[in-house]
Amino acid sequence: QFFYDSEGDKRVSHSVKQTYYSEHDYKYGDLENDVKVYITPQFIIGNNILYSHEYSQLARTQTSVTYKDDLYSASLLYTYQDTPTSTSGALSSKNYNYMTLIASTNYFENFNTFASVNYDLNDDLFKSWSFGIKKLKKCWDYSITYKDLTLPSLTSSGADSVNRQGVMFLFNFYPLGTIDYEITTSETEQKL
Repeated sequence: QFFYDSEGDKRVSHSVKQTYYSEHDYKYGDLENDVKVYITPQFIIGNNILYSHEYSQLARTQTSVTYKDDLYSASLLYTYQDTPTSTSGALSSKNYNYMTLIASTNYFENFNTFASVNYDLNDDLFKSWSFGIKKLKKCWDYSITYKDLTLPSLTSSGADSVNRQGVMFLFNFYPLGTIDYEITTSETEQKL
């Protein structure tokens, strides 16, 4: 649904999606509710909620603030995710609580440069960051991205983390889909 003001400018968009799996034992996927409020055509506040029918709880909620014009775009997102896990027959959950900043520019003709950073509020660390450049064509594009990812790991001596760094090449053919290739440049372990 879209709602417009008297001047024809979009002010609110709303969608609800429900997936149904006819081939699975559990028939219903997560219910998704997405609302966006257009303060101006460039400034948007959004909220996306996923409800898990299987676990009868909110699976994820994400709130975003976005600025977008012809040259620049930036988004700040807050995400809370409650992921149920089953260990030894008992059901527990793992909570993820993080902030994401994404920025990009189309300042250079036919090129898009972009960067992102994810900060984990629970673990008080930067989970990942990346930057890259994308070449835009009529019906396809390609990009090169450098990414640094910190993955927590439990060891017998306590909590550690594994740091993965790499370059990813991505080719996107709009009528067909995406092809990608990742090269990991280094991997290091650190004490948390």
